[in-house]
Amino acid sequence: MPAELSAEQRVRRKILEDLPAAVRNSPAKPFVSISYIPALRKYDQEFAFDMLDILEHEGRVELRKHEVDRAVKLTPLGKQSLECSEEEWQASKRSASNTSVHISGGAFHQSPIGIGSNVTQSVSGTFGETPVFLELRNAIANVPDEDDRAKLCAGVDAMEKVHNTTDYVSRYANFMQLAANHMTVIAPFIPALAAFLNSH
Repeated sequence: MPAELSAEQRVRRKILEDLPAAVRNSPAKPFVSISYIPALRKYDQEFAFDMLDILEHEGRVELRKHEVDRAVKLTPLGKQSLECSEEEWQASKRSASNTSVHISGGAFHQSPIGIGSNVTQSVSGTFGETPVFLELRNAIANVPDEDDRAKLCAGVDAMEKVHNTTDYVSRYANFMQLAANHMTVIAPFIPALAAFLNSH
């Protein structure tokens, strides 16, 4: 049985549900200003920005940040998450994250770990020649669609080039959007890729 949603999870779900209708009236299509999103009208700006930042981190929206406003767009992963209930989506995220990736000498060894909803995962180690990117490319080779394969490999190249810089955050977000339809291939690598987000 899926866990009950927190108040913040319900707000984030409502934001996602409001986006398709809000974008129809947006002058900045496919982006929409947060002032057009009914779910955010009753909250202060700081809370609204926090909710959008979390959705962006999850890969469900893309943000354009301006000094006093945010423009938001639903990503393919965000659209996919609307195809089921938020409880089911959160449960699938938890089961997908119940895998750890241990990097040792360029080889990956997966093992299940039991985690609760309030546990933070981390990946640490010396990546040297960044074998995670090599192994990810090998996994992407199994993606049947040639165009998707090429886009995913280009995304991996872009991440690898900047993995030790602050530019990695945007490259990672772009890659996650590209990978939305190939999570079964990409999911085992997400913890290792996410480790670079906190490495600078």
